[in-house]
Formats: sequence, C-alpha cells, structure tokens
Amino acid sequence: MKFLDTGFNSASYNFALDEVLLDWVAVNKVPVLRFYGFEPTSCTIGYFQGMEMEIDLEKAKENKVECVRRLTGGGAVMHDKNQFTYSLIIPEDLVPSNILNSYEYICKPLILGLNKLGLNPEFAPLNDIILNAQKISGNAQTRKKGCVLQHGTLLLEADVDLMFSLLKVPDEKIRHKLIQSVKKRVTGINDHLTNPINYQDLVDLLSKEFANYLNLQLEFDLGIESLENKILEIQNSKYCHHAWNYKY
Repeated sequence: MKFLDTGFNSASYNFALDEVLLDWVAVNKVPVLRFYGFEPTSCTIGYFQGMEMEIDLEKAKENKVECVRRLTGGGAVMHDKNQFTYSLIIPEDLVPSNILNSYEYICKPLILGLNKLGLNPEFAPLNDIILNAQKISGNAQTRKKGCVLQHGTLLLEADVDLMFSLLKVPDEKIRHKLIQSVKKRVTGINDHLTNPINYQDLVDLLSKEFANYLNLQLEFDLGIESLENKILEIQNSKYCHHAWNYKY
C-alpha cells in the first residue's frame, strides 16, 4: 500500500489530488493511503448538493473560505486546521461489497488507533465515529473505476460557532438551539485527552494502524512529483471552476 502525508493544502488541491490518485489506483491496482489537512479553512459540499443552498457564500468570501464540491456524497462540512483527514483509495475487491460494512471496515483502524490513546470510540452507522455519544469523525465514499475512495475527518477540536457562521441553517429562528444541540453532539478528541495530540502524532499512530489492520505494508515511493502537473490541471479546470462547484 502506497502511503502519502501531503500536509495542509487547499480544498481544491486536495480533491484534485484524490482524483488523480483514484486514476492511479485504477490502473496499478495498488491501494493508496493519504493523510492531509486543509488550509485555508474550507467548506465542502457533497456531490449532489447545491452550493448556494448549503453555504453562506457572502460570509465565506468575507472570511476567505474556499468552497468546493466533493467527488463523494454526504453533507456540507467545514474543514479547518484542527482536523486530521485521511483518504483511502483501494480496489473494490479488497473491501466489503456492502456499503455499510465497507464504511465500518475502513473506519476500524481509526478506532483502534484511538484505543491506544485510552479512548473508546465506536462506529455509528452509516458513516460516523462517536466518542461518549458525541461525533468525532464523519466519512464519505464513492465507487468508481473498480475502486473505493473513502475519506473522512477526525476532529482534534470542534469550532461549532465558526461552522454555523458558514453553513446555512434552514430556519434562522432555530439557529441558536441548533448550535447548542450540536455542541452537545460533536466533540474534538483533545477534549478527552490529558495530553493533547496534534496532526503529526496522528500520522505516526494511524499509518501503522491502517497497515496492520489492512494487512498491507506501507510503501513511500509513489512518486507524486510526476503527477503534479495533472493535479494542478484538474484543480484549475474542475475544483476551482464554477461549472463544477455550482452544477446543482
């Protein structure tokens, strides 16, 4: 299994890179595990959502927040520097064919890694991980070209106020109640640790857990530099482009 830690990049670059890696896995039949983060703060919407319905675009522009449509489904998400993000791109025949089972299978290494920190998270169908009944991770998936692409975030800290300043609430009258409710239902893992953990700590911990659980040896020689021109081409022609981001 090829492994990449690409650090913190824009949402448009991250999703272009995932798409290029999806094509690479489809050809080479070798799984790729990538760890990364988002900088600057970004809002992303699921493939079938409408940007103007989900995001306060004026507020996003004011705060220089990039807004991008994902290749995967799911709901609108805010990404900031206090999140750890992974992508696993893997041939379909290496994961359960059932969607729910595949989510749980791919999330398992995250749970095992957090167990080693003394935490006791659980998988919560369809695609979340919870800790003490609070959400710490959301995940999304797509299946294309004989591959599964699953990515997800693990919250180190949760800035619910910032999130709701960017994501639209259908009825402004219930905004305050909804924010208070989400604050009770969403948490960051550092709120539950005596010694806070950072992005690099999770890279070291979870790369080993994915390799052990999937029974695949980590390899570091993908040669991503040779793919950079293609990544930038897709970033600029698709994920930075109005036609893609506002297609619905």
